[in-house]
Amino acid sequence: MRSTPALSPPEIQFVEQQGLFFEGLGFSRIQARILALMLVAERPPDQDEVCALLTVSRASVHTGTRILTVLGLVERVPRSGDRRTCFRLSPRAWERTFEAILEHCRKGALLARAGMEAVAPDNPAAGVRLEEMLRLAEFVERETLAASAEWSRRQARSREGT
Repeated sequence: MRSTPALSPPEIQFVEQQGLFFEGLGFSRIQARILALMLVAERPPDQDEVCALLTVSRASVHTGTRILTVLGLVERVPRSGDRRTCFRLSPRAWERTFEAILEHCRKGALLARAGMEAVAPDNPAAGVRLEEMLRLAEFVERETLAASAEWSRRQARSREGT
């Protein structure tokens, strides 16, 4: 039986603080803590190791990793010589974050347009608010596309070592 890797006190503090940050972005507490753990884990932990490191139940880890996997932020990976499945931060996690923001912007723009069509002509204040919502969604989409492209360029340069 191998031992579970340990986290140092500063790493534990980081996991908790980063977990709160991710929780503030809408993740559940367990999803947030698992994401934070994936950032500092020396090697991809298996489910039992995640349970031990975060002092949570297997059911919580199973649910959290399943959702994070579906979102494309965490991926399941094999460990050589071991039948257990391990988890790591997806190499595309940050790109997936841009994609999620873009998806929300596009949905927000569609909803704003639908609201503009649905609002009664004698309610101009609602029309102004919906137009503002639409402009914001379109603005954030444009800026996110630009930021995503720049991020991709920087990542490519980083991989090339320049």
